[in-house]
Amino acid sequence: MERYLWCRELWNRCLAACPACDAVMEGRRHTASVSAIAGGLARLRGEDEELARIAGLLHDLWAVETGIRKEHAHRGAERARELLESACSAGKTQKQSGGACCSVMGAGKEATQEELVAEENTVSFTKEEVDEICAAIYFHSDKHLVHGPQAEILKDADLLDRFLDCPDYDPGSKSTERLARLRAELGDLQLAARRLVQD
Repeated sequence: MERYLWCRELWNRCLAACPACDAVMEGRRHTASVSAIAGGLARLRGEDEELARIAGLLHDLWAVETGIRKEHAHRGAERARELLESACSAGKTQKQSGGACCSVMGAGKEATQEELVAEENTVSFTKEEVDEICAAIYFHSDKHLVHGPQAEILKDADLLDRFLDCPDYDPGSKSTERLARLRAELGDLQLAARRLVQD
């Protein structure tokens, strides 16, 4: 889970640069919750828990940073790719040069991509892992369609988070089949979401 912890630190740095407001606080809560639920679902389904947690953590980062919801899944996948690929290139640069990345963030200063990469980065992702995380984020709003295992985990975790505070949540007609599958798999959705967050 070292890569997840590294991504969580990066996520914290990105959100620290956002203005303190209710939307950012809710975005922080939601993405952390989706990450935990995604990890639990991945364990239940025999998929990679770390990748699921990372996808959950990063899935709405672009929307939280910008305040824009339109096309947030597609733009969020681009943002996640930038961050994950910066980790890979920073790790390679460090290994080649033996140096550490600069990650100084001054108060009120907009951070560059390089500054967001944590010091002494030792994490790396394969191209396939980056592609899998970004595909899950890209497709997470298409809840009426079926995609790969990580995308399905993220869609389900995103939907389940809504049941934590509102057991009568109505996600709309496009998610009817998904809800039926989740109820068959997990039973009561609010209880399942609470259990997955606590695991």
